[in-house]
Amino acid sequence: MNELIIACATNNGEEFVNDHFGSANYFDIYKMSKESIEKIDRVDNTSEEEKEDDGIHGDPNKAKGISGILKKKDVQVVVGYKMGPNIIRMKKKFVPVIVRNINIKNSLEIVKNNFDKIVEELNNGENRKHIVLE
Repeated sequence: MNELIIACATNNGEEFVNDHFGSANYFDIYKMSKESIEKIDRVDNTSEEEKEDDGIHGDPNKAKGISGILKKKDVQVVVGYKMGPNIIRMKKKFVPVIVRNINIKNSLEIVKNNFDKIVEELNNGENRKHIVLE
């Protein structure tokens, strides 16, 4: 695999949302290889369930809504500063990557440096695990 399609959870395009992945206003979509990172799209988080702060975390409808939005863009990897309980459902379709740096540009470099590790996890199918990158 030479390229990955990655979604970053953001409200401003520069930093990850400082909340669960699904609470972001937008998902910025990047095409990444071992050599390059290119922003290719931004999609609105159009599912109202994802935006409501009703205290219900881990709602399966939330995971389904976000998965539908991202699968239309061929996303394989979801990257965020925080993930909620739905990480269990999301890893069936994506490799969830948690980064410990809120800056998207810096974090994408860290993700790129772990490209092979992410591809290896992607190839594990529904048995994949999430990855935490410092």
